[in-house]
Amino acid sequence: MKTAFMTMDVESLYDAQCLTSFDIKYDKRFSMEDNASLYIDLLDKYNIKGTFFTVSTSLNVVEDILKKAAKNGHEIALHGLNHTSPFDITLEEFKKNTVSAKKILEEKLETKVIGYRAPCFGITEEVVKIIREAGLKYDSSHLNYSRQMKSGKLSLTCFKRISSAIYRDKDFFEFALPKSHLIFSKVPIGGGSYIRLMDWGLYKKLFKNYVNTHDTFVFYAHPFEIAATKLPSLKGLPIYLKMYFSFFRRSYLKRLEWVIKYLKDHDFEFLTMREYIEKNK
Repeated sequence: MKTAFMTMDVESLYDAQCLTSFDIKYDKRFSMEDNASLYIDLLDKYNIKGTFFTVSTSLNVVEDILKKAAKNGHEIALHGLNHTSPFDITLEEFKKNTVSAKKILEEKLETKVIGYRAPCFGITEEVVKIIREAGLKYDSSHLNYSRQMKSGKLSLTCFKRISSAIYRDKDFFEFALPKSHLIFSKVPIGGGSYIRLMDWGLYKKLFKNYVNTHDTFVFYAHPFEIAATKLPSLKGLPIYLKMYFSFFRRSYLKRLEWVIKYLKDHDFEFLTMREYIEKNK
């Protein structure tokens, strides 16, 4: 069976790691978490259920949107109490934050939370140990790409590989993000800014090469990327970061729809990560 997972990291524009070191004042009008509704609409168009890794502070904007999505079969998972990387706090703080955030999501959205994705993909063996102790059943942070700011590196030697991108250790699962060969290295192709900023012809080639040789694909998006909503003032940011936040947002949903159609045409079944685990207990 070939399986695809459509996910979103539900977070504010201001949570972006490359913004946190600049004095950009928060303005709720530009937080953009509510763009998650556009992603949900596209998934619903194709009768696909998605997994939404949610920062608990984003519920100030999207609580009603996500509560409705959960009742309609989409999955809510955890992306942190806030968007602080596990690398930037102590393990004890991380444990406390994880337990608190899980409780907040479950109570406010009236759904069980069993999954986690680390902000900035900051995953390690110690982080996995803590989220397992907190009652979570899977993680989807394994990217292992050194050019990704503050991303971690997770050893999977204790896990059994059960598909091209899914690993299992007893009752715990790891859903890895896809990378495709480009010359002498591998580059991420799971969505995010990669589908948006990479030359579209090159992205499609790398995507097809991956999908045609793997049985699992994990896609992720961010709310701010999927619509050309007006950006806040980014005064003081270097020009390359202004380009990062603004380029090709108008075409994101069109590119995403192409990905969905290609996966459907190549017989991928779309599941939430919870659904996959329930099928493979």
